[in-house]
Amino acid sequence: MLRNLEHFQVMSNILAYLKAENLEELKLTTQSEAFEKALKTYDDVLVLERGNALSEKINQADLDRDLALRSLLSAVKNYVSFPNAEKAAAANQLLRQIEKYGKRIDKLPYLQESGVLNNLLQDLEIKENTDYLKLLHLEDWVSILKEAAGRFNELFQNRESDNSTKLSGQVKEARQAIQAEFEQLTTVLNAYEIVYGTTLYGTLIAKINEAVEYAQTQTTRRNSRTKTESPTE
Repeated sequence: MLRNLEHFQVMSNILAYLKAENLEELKLTTQSEAFEKALKTYDDVLVLERGNALSEKINQADLDRDLALRSLLSAVKNYVSFPNAEKAAAANQLLRQIEKYGKRIDKLPYLQESGVLNNLLQDLEIKENTDYLKLLHLEDWVSILKEAAGRFNELFQNRESDNSTKLSGQVKEARQAIQAEFEQLTTVLNAYEIVYGTTLYGTLIAKINEAVEYAQTQTTRRNSRTKTESPTE
């Protein structure tokens, strides 16, 4: 039930515990090498997945829409103290429309920001708000924001359809492989402990058990928190 990066971290910790031991003495050299190889593959595909999600084009499109939003917001704020009462009132109304979604929309996660901008742009198309925008000559900034937001959404959706399924499959396969190596390792450790005694293997087994128990505790806490935050019927 761990997220991929959490699972990877647990497996990385276990590899570190292994490499800190005298593997020849423990007769675990072969298991350690296989485990390390599978973990390296897991690491590679996770890097690809993360790199793909944060590709240069996606990042640039996000920066473009953030800049457009900040520029629009800055222009609106400049008019709040404008000496013309009608324009100042219009700016105040527009500022309320924008800030009802929060004061740092540009810092939201990708998809959350996309949803907020979609709603905001719909609000700005209401006649009353379009009148305010025309009065302050801000229609161009709204058009720029709309175009930038649309470009980001298109790039993100294309990235998802083109690569996410393939990468997701690669990550799943790599995760299953390292999980299989982990289960093989624990089987060998348990057998060796019985044959050769706790003195040799007890410390390593205790460290691995502690890592697994900590991961299970984190998952249980997150699941409990999710259930608590879910609305009741």
